[in-house]
Amino acid sequence: MKIKFRTIILIITIYYLLLWPLSSEALKTSVTNFGKKFYLGYMQAATTNQHGSHFPFVVITTLNQAAQVTITNNYDKSISLFSISAQSYREIPLPISLENSVNGVSSKTVLVTSDQDIIVEGYHVHPLSADGYLALPTTAFGKQYVIATYTPYQRSQFLVTASQDQTQLSIIFPRNVNYLGTIYSRSNHLIVNLQKSQSFYFGYNQDITGTIINSNKKVAVQSGNRCALVPVRIIDCEYLVEQLLPTNSLGKNYVLTTFADRTAGDIFRVVAAYDNTSIRMHLNGQIHIISQGSFLEFHLASDTGTYLTCSKPCAVAQYSKGQNADHSISDPMMILVPSISQYQSSYVFYSVDTDGDEIIDRFVNIAILDSQKNGLRLDGSALQHVRWVTVQTSNGTYAVAHVFIHGGRHVLNHNSSSVQFSLIQYGYGPIGLSFGFLAGIKLSLELDDYLYINQHPSSKNVSEGQTVILRCRASSNYQQINVIWLKGSTHISNYTTTNSNGESQLTLPKVAEKDIGWYRCRFSNPAGLNETESAYVDVFEIPRIVINPQNVQVNQGSSTNFHCKGEGLPTPTCIWLKNQVTINSTRYLILSSSEIKLQLNNVVIGDAGNYVCFCSNGIGNATSSIATLTVLSKLG
Repeated sequence: MKIKFRTIILIITIYYLLLWPLSSEALKTSVTNFGKKFYLGYMQAATTNQHGSHFPFVVITTLNQAAQVTITNNYDKSISLFSISAQSYREIPLPISLENSVNGVSSKTVLVTSDQDIIVEGYHVHPLSADGYLALPTTAFGKQYVIATYTPYQRSQFLVTASQDQTQLSIIFPRNVNYLGTIYSRSNHLIVNLQKSQSFYFGYNQDITGTIINSNKKVAVQSGNRCALVPVRIIDCEYLVEQLLPTNSLGKNYVLTTFADRTAGDIFRVVAAYDNTSIRMHLNGQIHIISQGSFLEFHLASDTGTYLTCSKPCAVAQYSKGQNADHSISDPMMILVPSISQYQSSYVFYSVDTDGDEIIDRFVNIAILDSQKNGLRLDGSALQHVRWVTVQTSNGTYAVAHVFIHGGRHVLNHNSSSVQFSLIQYGYGPIGLSFGFLAGIKLSLELDDYLYINQHPSSKNVSEGQTVILRCRASSNYQQINVIWLKGSTHISNYTTTNSNGESQLTLPKVAEKDIGWYRCRFSNPAGLNETESAYVDVFEIPRIVINPQNVQVNQGSSTNFHCKGEGLPTPTCIWLKNQVTINSTRYLILSSSEIKLQLNNVVIGDAGNYVCFCSNGIGNATSSIATLTVLSKLG
């Protein structure tokens, strides 16, 4: 009995070890804002020439190793190389021609690559307007996003950048919008095709918060406003921008606080990434249930904090109010708030260090468990003279605070590497200038959006009239898997498809020329999308002669002709032969590659003989029947 019992235990152990890779935890990977490959894009900013020049720029911050950085301008195809020393930074200006302002597809993107991990920030600066965003590496890109903007004074806008060829976007707007004369909405989705390094820009004169971006391949998304009044009737207007987080990386639990040196409070928006999201406001105990793409807006008083929870992953955006709200020096800005699950134990960041006085006050907001706040170190020193506010959460008591910093490179960490906390950076200028974004973030991403491709369809070369069967298969930690077949970018509906959970078979009966093309499977489930590689179906047919030349009898000196046509896949090329010798091409007229006419003018006795046409397409060949030309000599 002991042997049998041990055998049973061994079998059970092996069984669970085999199942372990399929668990939901095994499908996740953690990434940060550190990386070696980044795509940047710049949207239209709220500036005019009468107020001076404005320009985008990128800031590269190194870690503990020097980096060789390459910046590729995909618009003008220029390439710049930079050597940046360890624990340093470099501000690199970019041309204003990279600004996206016209709705549609463009190549106005920037590729940043490095031989070492770096941190990348994108800025757009003008004497009267500024903002920026923390760029995420391609390892943190996603296939689904929910857009956050604000009620526009000038355009709400977003920019989607592709890192791979054959990227297809499905954009679901929260309201009716007009693009190129067509109305798109929740029920009529906008489909956009992008190639590697291309972007799609869209700006609209209404709030488009809640727009859903679905993609078959991973993309980067920025969103915001060309200029927004926050709230709507409070001046001044300011440029807003953030790089968004994929929906499958969003969290559920948020510790919130307000911006420093303000008395009018801040505005927050909670945007649902999934249907039936329950939002609990611990500030007042209220619970709100909203659908995917809907949002809840609320106000939080200055110098306070609160706790917010969502039943499903959600995005939280924080908005600074215009300077006239409390006669401060700050104008609106938009910052994504990290969830508790996205906190890190150490941050390396750069706070914009302008040559003039555009930005004079710079801060970071910190959220950390109250019992651990004394272990924080900014550039190696303990924090001094910080006013902490406590926030009660279901995970314990958190402390939040604003800390004044100087421009340049900084490191904020904890004397215990296991302690995690959040960090947001921002700054103000004397004429209402402001900027703000995440100082760093950790994302927990489901690999391939929960969907693994186990079988790709295989390319086929078949004869016309045969039946072709293509197969694909995917697996997921979700039991529900939907699949459709695409030919090119078109959903196939006129062929037989057989689906079971995660498997699909496409049957193409009696294939013909119309069936030639690229085929792929698109899998989807509640978590997102994934696609197989494309398979090419090529249909061929050995040539056959469908029009044979006929015997001809003509008088010497007259004209005549022969006709011949061959068919096949690929379309055959045909030539003429007389007595088994190829005829000089000047003696015949080609009507098409498969149909030729032999035109003989001023016939002579020497033209008499046997004529055939020969058709070939690389698969095979065919020869017509023999046509005899008889030439009658002139009388007398």
